[in-house]
Amino acid sequence: MKYYEQHLLKIVKFMKRYEKLIECHLSDFFTENLWEKCLPVGLRLHIEECGSDVVHLIEHFDASNIDNSSDLSEFLLEASQLRLENCPNVMKRSEFSKVVNIEGNDSSKPLESKFMAIKKWHEVEMLTSTICWVSANQNSIIVDAGSGKGYLSLYLAMNHNLPVLAIEGSQINHKQAKVHGDLIRKKLNKSSSLIQYVSRKIDEDTKLQQLVKENFPDLCVSDNIVLTTLHGCGSLTDTILKSFVNVTEARCLCVVPCCYHLSSEPMTGYHSFTPNSRMLAQHVVERVKIKPTRYNLTSPSLFYRALLQIILHQAGMPEARIGRGAPLDNFLTYAKWGLTRVNLEIPSDDTLEEVYHEYRESEWKFNVFQSLRVQIAPVIEAAIILDKLLYLQQSNICTKLEVIQIFDPVVSPRSWAIVAVK
Repeated sequence: MKYYEQHLLKIVKFMKRYEKLIECHLSDFFTENLWEKCLPVGLRLHIEECGSDVVHLIEHFDASNIDNSSDLSEFLLEASQLRLENCPNVMKRSEFSKVVNIEGNDSSKPLESKFMAIKKWHEVEMLTSTICWVSANQNSIIVDAGSGKGYLSLYLAMNHNLPVLAIEGSQINHKQAKVHGDLIRKKLNKSSSLIQYVSRKIDEDTKLQQLVKENFPDLCVSDNIVLTTLHGCGSLTDTILKSFVNVTEARCLCVVPCCYHLSSEPMTGYHSFTPNSRMLAQHVVERVKIKPTRYNLTSPSLFYRALLQIILHQAGMPEARIGRGAPLDNFLTYAKWGLTRVNLEIPSDDTLEEVYHEYRESEWKFNVFQSLRVQIAPVIEAAIILDKLLYLQQSNICTKLEVIQIFDPVVSPRSWAIVAVK
């Protein structure tokens, strides 16, 4: 599995080379002259020569159609090659769908998607197939860590007859999961004792086997635990990975990490991820390509926020935060809304219009700058996932260890699962 380590080391070198582009705050684009400070000279000069059409070329870059050698094409090609799907021995979604035969799996039909949003249905269907594939029909119990409202737990219990311990730290989600389960069972006229709900936060000291025995005293499955989580938020994924390593009874693992920005520490010593890099890793290139209108990452709100930062900077409030929900009809209404939020005196309309007109010719540079950063996002995500994978590899307990893209990234942005078997 040396290829995982080698791929991560290549990413680390790439991230160091473009550190300034990764670590900057987009709102400071004009006040800190990020265009000059953060872009390598050759890349910047090439983009300036090409002009505003570069925005479209970047967002719809296709590595198979490179027709020239330039700093920009080299950057885009390297970023593409370092994405997780291009790491050796990583299983792409198209390949994995054939492995689990998701299209022909009749067991996915009883619980219809009308009981879930389309996104959740897609996630539950694919993760369930993955869990069944990993556990290979062993006599096991599923521990759904961070079970949320219980969609995955309920589906596993009712449609695959698997005992599930749903552990959720939020009291609100815990109660909603029980209510939702009762409602679905009533609608489908089914009863099930294969799911038990527990409300508690999970940490490295959580006695999983003890919880299993307490909630399923009549089942002889406490020595064969399958650990899973659907979008384990922040450090929850790391906790589950450590539990898998430390709990002898945990035999299989299937986790989908999420919310990278809420996790602070790396699991190995290969690279430390800053808050800025983790936040950038949340962006999804596929959504820009497939649904540019809805998911366009060069939204006017980002440009307006950078313009507003000029006014905030002049007022001595460069750290001010205005929050979300601003009107985007034009910069004038956006600026007034934002300045009201931070209790600043609103300049005249003419003054605000002057700021907009002074910088609007540079809007394309701002959009190019953000588009370049978005191309780095899946590279950072790959590094974060590989860091977790290598932690498991270094434990020397896994007979099977893989990273698999189980979700369609357009439907569910955090699409990668880490799968392991002892």
